[in-house]
Amino acid sequence: MMNKRWTRIAIGALATVGMLAPLAACGGSGDGGDGSSASQSSGPVTIEWWGWDKGQKEQADLFNKSQSKIKVVYKQQASQDKAEQALVNAVKAGNAPDLSEINMDSSISLLADGTLQNANQYHPDLSNISEAAVKSFTVGDQLAVIPYKTSPGFMIVNEKTFRDAGVAIPTTWDEYIAAGKALKAKNPNIKLTNLAGEDPAGLVLAAQQFGAQWYQVKGDKWIIDINGPESKKAAKYYQEIVDNDMFSNKTFIEWDALMQYFQSGDLATIGTSTWQLSAYQSNFQKSLGDWKAVPTPMESKDKRVSPTNAQGNGIPKGAKHPEEAARFAVWLATNDKAIKLAANAETGSGAFPAVKDPKQYVDASLPDKLLSNRSEAVKVVEDAVDIEAPYRTGANWSGMFKQLQDQWAQFLAKKITADQMLDNVQSWTVNDLKQKGVNVESAN
Repeated sequence: MMNKRWTRIAIGALATVGMLAPLAACGGSGDGGDGSSASQSSGPVTIEWWGWDKGQKEQADLFNKSQSKIKVVYKQQASQDKAEQALVNAVKAGNAPDLSEINMDSSISLLADGTLQNANQYHPDLSNISEAAVKSFTVGDQLAVIPYKTSPGFMIVNEKTFRDAGVAIPTTWDEYIAAGKALKAKNPNIKLTNLAGEDPAGLVLAAQQFGAQWYQVKGDKWIIDINGPESKKAAKYYQEIVDNDMFSNKTFIEWDALMQYFQSGDLATIGTSTWQLSAYQSNFQKSLGDWKAVPTPMESKDKRVSPTNAQGNGIPKGAKHPEEAARFAVWLATNDKAIKLAANAETGSGAFPAVKDPKQYVDASLPDKLLSNRSEAVKVVEDAVDIEAPYRTGANWSGMFKQLQDQWAQFLAKKITADQMLDNVQSWTVNDLKQKGVNVESAN
């Protein structure tokens, strides 16, 4: 259901040395310097920041003008895909930047293999940053990145499609499946949701919404629980969607064709977040005003949890000025002007801020023509923030996700069941970590 165009990067094999105890390779501060260069130099400390999002150069310029102790040199990376490998290579070569934007799904992997340092050792002030976002990147007492944006999850529904079919807009997962069946009975061309063959992100979010924790650390072990009861409960709903042919299978790779289909009236719901809405408004010229923002389907009316995800900036191993980098990362996450630069859909990336109380930024995050209930949509987003669950990844998440993509495509083609998909990925993930010398245990 949740259509997230997140790029997953298959990083190199995790280092086996130091991985017998989870994240052991990341502890200590010996690789990062003591951050004392500001007191040892008459001029400002210069830090290098890598990223790929629009508006970051302007953020660096704003920071440089706001104070004189730290100077940020921003180096834009070619793409999110290429940025990670460039960072891995730079760390190995001993010329890492001081701070780097990190893809959310790789954050824990890069912490585990020693590419990133534990940011907590530099005592960043996290008091004004979303607790769910911080938890998303915390393993034990170690923090992979300092979050600066989050993506509160909700859904937009084609209100006209529901109204014409005489079907009520669903609020729970059971109602969601029932609505799909009712829409199909009214018009076989109407699909409840789009499930791209390359993107199982909706399943990942649903599993975490139901309480699944695919990766946990207990003592000196990683505990893998991809096929536990919470995940299978979520997968059961996707099984019903597939079994009843209530989904379209359009790829994000063919973007223009996808946008034409999304606005055709034959697609009933789209899982989304604020950063995607401006793009939809630009592309949905035939259906502007037909869409309504509503909460993500809940497990039940009593169990209201909204899946989310976040992204942050990490301090690489070998950073020359890690303490200054940590301070700058906190500024990026919490400074009002920096937040507004990132949040702007035209000059920035449409990033929703990972602050504890983002309510003042919600209204500006919503486009003006897409939604029929724009004023009510503000409350939908605020509620999603209030009940969001952390998005937790783990040591070999990038490799695991590649396997999940393969299994997901087979599931959508009805070659395997949802349960078999989860069982297969569980087995692969445990075996992969064992082969890398990681102390790991299956939860099931």
